[in-house]
Amino acid sequence: MSSATLNSRAASAATCTHQGTGLEDAERHGGMSRRLQELLSQEELGGEKPTDLLRRMKKLLGDKYTSFDKELFLQLFYQRLPPDTQRCLFTVKNKLSVDELATLADEFMATLPQEISILGDFNVHHQLWLSSPFTDHPGELAYNFAILHDLEQLVQHPTRTPDRLGDTPNILDLFLTSNPSAYAVTLSSPLGSSDHNLISLSCPITSIPPQDPPKRRCLWRFASASWGDLRRYFADFPWNDYCFRVRDPCLCAERITEVIVSGMEAYIPHSFSRPKPSKPWFNTACSRAIHDREVAHKRYLSLPSPESHALYISARNHAKSVLQLAKNSFINRKCQNHSRSNSPRDFWYLAKNISNNFASSSFPPLLQPDGTTAITSISKAELFAQTFAQNSTLDDSGLVSPSPPSDYFMPPIKILRNDVFHALAGLNPRKTYGPDGVPHIVLRNCASYGFRQGRSTGDLLAFLTESWSSSFRDFGETFAVALDISKAFDRTSNPSGGKHITQGSHRTPNF
Repeated sequence: MSSATLNSRAASAATCTHQGTGLEDAERHGGMSRRLQELLSQEELGGEKPTDLLRRMKKLLGDKYTSFDKELFLQLFYQRLPPDTQRCLFTVKNKLSVDELATLADEFMATLPQEISILGDFNVHHQLWLSSPFTDHPGELAYNFAILHDLEQLVQHPTRTPDRLGDTPNILDLFLTSNPSAYAVTLSSPLGSSDHNLISLSCPITSIPPQDPPKRRCLWRFASASWGDLRRYFADFPWNDYCFRVRDPCLCAERITEVIVSGMEAYIPHSFSRPKPSKPWFNTACSRAIHDREVAHKRYLSLPSPESHALYISARNHAKSVLQLAKNSFINRKCQNHSRSNSPRDFWYLAKNISNNFASSSFPPLLQPDGTTAITSISKAELFAQTFAQNSTLDDSGLVSPSPPSDYFMPPIKILRNDVFHALAGLNPRKTYGPDGVPHIVLRNCASYGFRQGRSTGDLLAFLTESWSSSFRDFGETFAVALDISKAFDRTSNPSGGKHITQGSHRTPNF
């Protein structure tokens, strides 16, 4: 055999060996790619952001991310997003990189609602969807809208009760939601002369309690108070140990108020006002008429017949007339009482109630950065300071705070017992007291007995000014105290302009 023949055979053998190795590598590479694709398909977004999902998917690929099919990776990431986000990004998903797509998905998910719920009188008809006798074009549009947005309709019983027996009941009021497991639908009889049932929805999600829940008003009977026992209680109480050992003036004032209120509750008879009904005209006749209407409505739904339908229509009309009669009687009694009264207090009380129905406060509530309402004086002061600092146009960068002049000193603060006694004794007991709940009559009647055994009430102010004097002397920091004088003015409604007229009044200190 010639050398040329041997060389050709060796070359062909080497070629076959090389081709076999390439096929095996391709098969191994394809199997690895399919395995990685399966692992990526198992990833879920959960409660994370799309950028977090992208970071996890890249970490799963590791160093193979650079050689992985970029279009396939983008498609796998896109399929892991919620349906609403996919619809928003459908037109741009092939124009952006996967990192840009994840960032845009974060922005969309931050603005898109987590749940969709729509309730209303759609007044549409659809045979298959709503069991209507026919299907109209609005019914087709509503059905397509629900399918497109993955919404489920929860009202399964007719919501229209016809006045005429021959008319067909229909489901006209719909409730569409993307979270059907969280709601329960209940149907009640129509209100007034309406032919549509009342739909009630219950949801297990608890609402956020109000930041400032209404407090019951305490009614003190000062004419029956045991003033002697109350004075002895204040004289024997260990004020020094409980109230004045703390260095925080705010905590000291809170404890003083706590002791005063505890003595009042022990020696002054009192009661709490009951909340006024939202519908003062609603009486037992109204309650009985509504009960009869509900019973007739349930009987008609369970056993529809000409007799049950006629009984329901009669009960509905009777309830409507009873409610209207109760409202008119209540209004007539109010008008007669005000026409016979010569006191302006009744007139302004009525004017205030009427104005509250048509006007709202021109002062918006103070909202903190987290969305809650600022209630305490400290939180309000901090919000005001932040607002003033943000809106300030002064450039104070790089400026040194001015030092106080050394040639002038504030004279020492002197608070005498007689000054405090005369201030408390001169309080007007008819004035409204502040939010601490301590009436002026208690401070006036117990002023001479002090807050500590054998000492005067001036000790409180002396204690508070002790830190002030030392701070002024040493140029140090101290507390800033603001007196609450919001209750020191009489406010009267102005029916013509809807504003308030402030009448002059002397200021009274609150301790």
